[in-house]
Parts: sequence; C-alpha cells; structure tokens
Amino acid sequence: MNSRNHNKVLIIGAGQIGTFSARALAEEGISTICADLEPSPGFFHRFGPTQDVKLTQLDMCNREAVRELLAQEQCNTIVLCAGLLGSEIETDPDRARAVNVDGVSTVAEVATEMGTERLIYVSSFAVYGLSDGAPMQESDPPVPRHLYGKLIFEAEDVLHRITNQRSQVVVLRPAGVFGPIRYGRGSHSARLFERLVYRAFSGFETKIQAASNDTDEYIYVKDVASAILLAVLKDFDSDYQIFNVGTGQLSKAKDLVVSLSSVIPQVKLVIEEIENRTGSKRGPLDMSKAKTVLGFSPQFDLVAGLNDYIREVGLHGA
Repeated sequence: MNSRNHNKVLIIGAGQIGTFSARALAEEGISTICADLEPSPGFFHRFGPTQDVKLTQLDMCNREAVRELLAQEQCNTIVLCAGLLGSEIETDPDRARAVNVDGVSTVAEVATEMGTERLIYVSSFAVYGLSDGAPMQESDPPVPRHLYGKLIFEAEDVLHRITNQRSQVVVLRPAGVFGPIRYGRGSHSARLFERLVYRAFSGFETKIQAASNDTDEYIYVKDVASAILLAVLKDFDSDYQIFNVGTGQLSKAKDLVVSLSSVIPQVKLVIEEIENRTGSKRGPLDMSKAKTVLGFSPQFDLVAGLNDYIREVGLHGA
C-alpha cells in the first residue's frame, strides 16, 4: 500500500461510522481526534479506540468553531461522516439541509482556506436511486429518490467544486450500514438490524414487511471503517475520487431470515409480503474501482457481520 506520511486525522461525526473509523485508524497508529455535535462518551469508549483518542464537541455549521479546532489540532485530513439520518430528515427537512449540505460546505470552505490536504466524505449509495438491476458504477448519473439522497448528492457537488483549490476530496458511497449504533440514532438499515438482533435475543416474533422482489445491499460498519482507513492512507493521482463501498451482493428479506437464523437459532422472523407493490429495483454496487484503485475488499458477509455485531454488543450467550 502506498501511504501518506505524518497523518493527523480529524473525524467529524462520532456516531456509528465515526467511532469505528477512529478505532481502525488508532489501531494503525494514526493520530486521530473525533468531534461531534453531541458527543456520547459511553458509546465512543465502548466501541471506539482503546488508545487515548480525544473526543470533543463541535458544531460543524459554526465556521469559527471549525476554524478554531483545525488551527488548534493542525490536522491534514478530515473524515466527514456527520449528518442527519432517517426520521431526523423526514421530520425536519430544513435542519437536514442546514446540516447535511450547509455544514459540509462550511467544513470544506474552512478546510480549504487552512490548507487541509484531504477531505474524505462519507456519502451513501442513496445518491443512485433505483436502477434496472445492473451494477451501479461511480460514473452513473445519480438520480436520488428521497430527500436524504438528494441532500448528500448536493454535498458531493459542494465538495467537487473545492477540488480546483488546494484540498483533495475522496467520496465514499457505502451501502446500507449495519452494526452497533447510538441509542435512538442510525440509518434505516442500522436501525433495522438493531431491531432484528435485539428482538431475536428477547424471544419476540418480528415481522419484516417486504415485496417478494425487494432487494437491498448491506455492509458491516467495520468494513466501512476499513475503507476509510484506506482512503486516509492511499496516494491518488486525481484530486477528486468517488468509491462505492459495499459487498456487491444484493439481499432479499428471506436472505436476512436465513442469515439471522444461522447466527441466532431461536430467532422468530416472519416475512409479511406487501401486496400491490412491484418492489424496489436496486442494482448491486460495482466494486471493481474500489478494489483496484482503493485496494478495498469487504471482509464480512451478512453472517460474519452479524456474528461480530453480536459479539461487540455482548449478546453471545444471552
């Protein structure tokens, strides 16, 4: 692996992805600081780095606060994985835009002014929308269906514009991420898996509503953290890079049932088929560029990810 020397990384957003990314970076000996609007020390110290990594408060929409933190810490790389998700966007779209677009713009502008070398933005495969089932490539024109996808695509556009200046930009588009999450937080995918896992161990029957041809792609949070680590270390020829971060494998509701049953034999899952619905058509993420340029290959399939998830939250033997 080609690597950049003397990295000092600021991770903005200490939720699921930020916490596990801090752990991955710290384990590689990379000096790391984490910042969040509402830091959760309990979650961070339980699932984050065992090394001494600073966790601080930051409102990324506050230009002066961002400038002060960057001046104080002198980081040459920023990993931006903060933003509103799921129901937070649906209930307050104005705040969602202020954070997910304007906040990203604020960080990018200040980072460029201060000479930050690289900004890594954790976007989402939600920018693609649906397709005819063909693999989705980074060069495909985004057609997001929902507000979340539209906002993060706007944020990507903001970042694309700063590449003509001094900062290099790497955009990562993960599939639906699952793994431990902060209480009451997380994406739709993360909260779905949390509900399935905890209800399974509690002995409750759980219904999954899905059309017969509904598909989605999921990736374990530790694989996303590995992709972020590679994006921090890798040397790139271009000042603007986009990478899919997934498994390249689609899953139906029945695949979730099979995977959960192999990990939690007592699981009681029932698929409730939805009528009068054609089902979503989503192609798998094309992972060829991430593999050849970034050097990324996922290490966890659904079963391995679920096993590790259960181990991390301490449910084995529950």
